[in-house]
Parts: sequence; C-alpha cells; structure tokens
Amino acid sequence: MALLGLWLRRLAYERTAALALVALLFVTALAVALAPRVLEQQATSALTRELAAASSIERALVIHETAGTRARPATDFAGLTSAAADLAAGFPGEVAALVRDRRVVVDTAYWQVHAGPAISALIRLRVHDGAFEQLEFITGRPPTEAVETVADERPTAAAGQRATVYEAAMPASAAAMLDVGVGDVLPLETWRGDPTNLAINLGALVRIVGTYEAVDRDADFWINDTTALGWRWFSVGTNDYLDTSALLHPAAYDALVAATHDAGMTLHFQYRYLTDTDRLAAEGVPATIGSLRRLAGAVPRTGISDVASDTRLNSGLLRLLERHQLSWQSVMALLSLIGLGVLTIAAATLAAVTLVASAGRVRVARLLRARGAAGRQVLGSTAAEMALLATPAALAGLAIALALLPGPAPAPAVALAAFVAFLAVVVAVGVVSRAAAGGPAGRLLRGRRPGARRLMLESSLVAGALGGAWLLRERGISALAAGGGAELIVAAVLALVGLAAGIICVRIYPLPVRLLGGLVALRRDLLPVLAVRRATRGGSSAALLFLLVATATVGAFASAALVHLDRSAELGAWHAVGADQRISAAAGMAILPAGQ
Repeated sequence: MALLGLWLRRLAYERTAALALVALLFVTALAVALAPRVLEQQATSALTRELAAASSIERALVIHETAGTRARPATDFAGLTSAAADLAAGFPGEVAALVRDRRVVVDTAYWQVHAGPAISALIRLRVHDGAFEQLEFITGRPPTEAVETVADERPTAAAGQRATVYEAAMPASAAAMLDVGVGDVLPLETWRGDPTNLAINLGALVRIVGTYEAVDRDADFWINDTTALGWRWFSVGTNDYLDTSALLHPAAYDALVAATHDAGMTLHFQYRYLTDTDRLAAEGVPATIGSLRRLAGAVPRTGISDVASDTRLNSGLLRLLERHQLSWQSVMALLSLIGLGVLTIAAATLAAVTLVASAGRVRVARLLRARGAAGRQVLGSTAAEMALLATPAALAGLAIALALLPGPAPAPAVALAAFVAFLAVVVAVGVVSRAAAGGPAGRLLRGRRPGARRLMLESSLVAGALGGAWLLRERGISALAAGGGAELIVAAVLALVGLAAGIICVRIYPLPVRLLGGLVALRRDLLPVLAVRRATRGGSSAALLFLLVATATVGAFASAALVHLDRSAELGAWHAVGADQRISAAAGMAILPAGQ
C-alpha cells in the first residue's frame, strides 16, 4: 500500500500527462463501445427498410385450412377467433413476438351469377373479421345477419330445393362493372369450373345493401387482397370472368355453414397473422429464421380436417429474412474487416501514448528497485495505479455509449471497453517491468538496432499481411462470409497490412534521414544536426511515424472498400432492376382499369 501511495502522489506532479492519458482512454473506450452499437443499429435499419418495402402479404403469416365434406368447421364465428388464438399460442417464441394482430377470413367456393349482369361474373361469399371498420360505404349500409330461405327457381334446381338469401356488400368498382346497386338481388349457382363444386348443385341469392371502398387500400389489414376491395379478370380456357367477393356480416356465418358446407360445399378458412417487423432487430434474425423454418415444417392445425394436406402456411417472411441475411453477410464481413483495422490502430495509438506517458513510472520503478523493492511489488503497484486511471475512464465511455445508443445486447460494447482498460494496464506494466529489469523499453519505437529474432518476427508479419491481402483480392469478401466462419489471416488482413506498412516505414525511415543528417552535418550550426540525430536514434519520432503510416494505410483501405461497397450495391440494383426504376404488381394483385 505504501508503494501504491507513492505512485499516486507522483501523479500530482504529472497531472497533465495523467489527465491526457485519462482523456485518451475515455475517448477510445467511447469510440470502441459505440462501434458495435452503430453497426447493429445500421443492420437493424437496413432490415427494417427492406421489410417495409416488401408487400404486406409477404410480411404476414396466413394459415389456410380447407373444409371439405369430411371436415368439421366451428359452428359459430367466435369459435373461429378462439381457434386463431390457439394456433398463435403454438407459434415459436420469436415468431409469436412479431404478431401484432390476427384476423379470420372464411370464403365459400366459387358461385356464378347466372342472370342479370351482361358479363360473366364469379363471386365468393366472404365473412371477414373486422372488415367493416376498414371500409367507407359509398352507397347503402353494411349488411346485417338477416338471412332467409326462398324457393330455388333455377332450372337445374331439384324439386322442393330451397335457396338462401344473404345481405351482402360489394366493392363499388365491382358493382359498377356489373351494373348493380343497392336493392338489386344477384341469383347465384355453384360454378362447375371450381373442382370442389363438381358434385354440388346449390343456389343462393345475394341482396346488395351497400357498396364500399377501403379507407386505406394499402393497409396491412388487407394483405393485397384484390377481390375484397375490387375485382380482377379470371380466365378459364376461352372464357373470361369477373372475379370479386361479397362481404357478409360475421353473425351470418352460422347460416352460411348450414346452407353451404352441410350441403357439401367446400369452405376455405384463413387465419391471418399481421406482423410488426419493426420489433425485429438484426441480431434476432438467425433465431427468427430458425423459428419460421420450424413453423413451416409443422404448421399448427385447428382440427377442422383430418387431412394434413388441407392445412398449409403461406408467408414470404422466411424468404425475406433469408435473402436479407445472405446479402448482409458480405456487408457485415467488410465492415467488420474495416472495424478490426480501426480497432488495431486505436489500440496501437493507446499503447504508444501509454508508453510515452510512463516515463515517470520508469524512473520511480528504477529508484524503488535500487532501494530493494521486490519486482512483484513494483509491478503490482503499477498495475493498481493504471487500473485506477483506466477503469473509471473506460466505464464513463461505456456508460455514455450505452446511453447514446441503447440496445438489447451490450456485451460487445462491454468487452471492447474492458479491452481498452486492460490494454493500458498491460502496456504500463510491460514498460515498467523492462525498465525495472534494466532492459530497453520499446526498442522498435525508439529506433534502436533490432536483433535477429525481432527482424524474423517482423518479416513474418509482413509476409502474412501480403499473403492475406493476396487472398482477399483473389477470393473477395466471400472468404469472410462463406460458411459462417472466416479464415483468421483474411479476417485480420486490414490490421496486418496497416502494421506491416508501419514496420516497413520505421525500418526504411533511418536510411534517408541518415543521408539527410550527412548533408546537415556540413552546416556550422548544431541545432539541425541534433534534431536529425534525435529523430534517428531515439525519442518518439519512430512511434509517430509508425502510427501515421498505419493509420493512413487503414484509412485508404477503408475508404476504397466503402466506395467499392457502394458501387457494388448500385451494380447489383441495376442487374436486379435493369433500369432506374421498376414498377411491379404485388402477388395476388390484378391490373385494374384507370380510376378503379
């Protein structure tokens, strides 16, 4: 403790150097702690933009169930909403966390309008949970649960057969195409072009009580549903049909099941789960992909049908995330490569400044050793003093970084900030240990003549850097991203290149300076001669040269890499689009006439 007190009292006389070192530690810890947070934030931002650009049907999860003749659908609509909740409870945790809303849609098989309109029309009767809240009625009103049965007057109807009359609302554009309005009644019969209707002979009537338009046609609620909001052309052979939907009140579901499914008609159930992709962070993508794969491999079922193939999952979310992960791997590899190089330069700068700022510690260490202090006491006191300086600075930088960019995974930032403090302690202890033992500290950075072992190590590092640069040039960034792992020499190539450039310049630097010294020696004054000799034989000039060259090398490489990344993105976009812009219809959409 007495030695530690002596070390700390010495700081009062070297407060400027101590404050400068603390400031550098703080800035370095702040920078390295912010780096992974910024990288994670940019990755999440890119993921969010990519998912937002996708169509709503790709982001949604839709479980389809077909209720054939052997199926047992729920007898009330509340049972369907309860079944939708039960299905969501079976989702993997990462997928369930993305679900923000769920809706149930029930469609009949196709009906054909057999009288009235001048064009052939196909209609599905639909019950859509929550649809009326998303609609604006242009004429009329929403339908009610009122249902009645009348005599089936179709020529193909069996004797005594009855037809059900439903109140329904239609899209305003489809009603205009069919030239129908509020109060009109459309006679329907099962369309034999639907394979599920081949043995079904049913009739129904739809009384139009309202026409509507969507409040927001692009809302995720509709997941690009064309026929619920308008119409499309449906072609079978040489025949063209107008395909649309007629919305019923959810309370009419019981009567719909009784009149259709009980008579043999197939019903189609959709359990729609709308997702909030803003909840998904980049670090959660791998786990979410795994969960979506498990969900696709074992789609939960309500038990409506005993046939497993009657249940299927429709979603483009897995494909979107896999495509993002594949494209982002190369970007992350390049950015990680640049980050590793910058981190190496920051560590080298911190080490050099710590070494220069340890001059007072070296003098005290030699004095204490001369007076009989044990080596472990000197090194322990040095480590404690540097820890007292480095730890608060690193913690302050870490705290500010976490406050500026909060996130769910602070572990990388904590590890990097701890590395900064640890590096400062190690460098200070190393300098004091060499000085206390009477050896030269920082031989490379003071420009002394190196030994054969050091030259061999430096030559190996330069050769490794050249080999890594060649591999990176030959194999590209795919060498980092392929297989989920990276070759160590390729991953560290930027740091190695920067260090190699610094070493080469430090070794070559004395040659031109000595030539300059010979020329300066011809002068009669001493100041230039002393300056040149100090630059070649000692001081911090070699350390500064090393850091400047390494920093310039890393900076040039990083700038070139970022320009290459930007140009590659533009080239990839041109290969994918083939023009400045591309207009494409989303899946399931149809091209409507102008104004529809």
